[in-house]
Amino acid sequence: MKDATKDPVARIFSSKDHVAKELCAFVVEEASKAIEERGVFHLAVAGGSLIDLLTDLEAHKKDVDWSRVVLSFANHKCVAPDSEKASMAKAKAKFADALGITKFVSPTSNVIEGSDGSNEAKFYAKALISADIPHIKQFPVLDLILLGLGADGHVGSCHCMGPAVLNTKDAVTGSPKAGEASSITLTIECMNT
Repeated sequence: MKDATKDPVARIFSSKDHVAKELCAFVVEEASKAIEERGVFHLAVAGGSLIDLLTDLEAHKKDVDWSRVVLSFANHKCVAPDSEKASMAKAKAKFADALGITKFVSPTSNVIEGSDGSNEAKFYAKALISADIPHIKQFPVLDLILLGLGADGHVGSCHCMGPAVLNTKDAVTGSPKAGEASSITLTIECMNT
């Protein structure tokens, strides 16, 4: 659970490799604490380049009981879970399979080509509830959500001035994109729970 008494900390690193090393060490630290306290670690990761930074977790394979990690996603393209564009498939290929992570909250089931993501968002919200993740109202309380910050200021698939950033009532919402597959995303409200 989040500690609201902690002040945010900004850290600057000299290289992408240094970011990856420190990020992985932080994930290991948080996973170890959660598993010791509650026997499970609920981790959500954003898609995109953030997943690449987690490949160094393999160096920590023996430091954590990765079988106690439940992996979910801060955002996910509305494509089949095994598609090369899917955050879940990327995470499995980059780090989860190597670590032995086998528990996933699958973000999609029946993908509707060309949809705005609303049906997929409803499915994922239900999947997060059924995954035994603690909730405050409709919002899952994850141990750690790893997010990147896009050049245009987006986090997850909450784009500036987009409909997803305005949604304060749902945990997950669709995020349509012109000319490509829509995404689903945890809402800003959910990310802050």
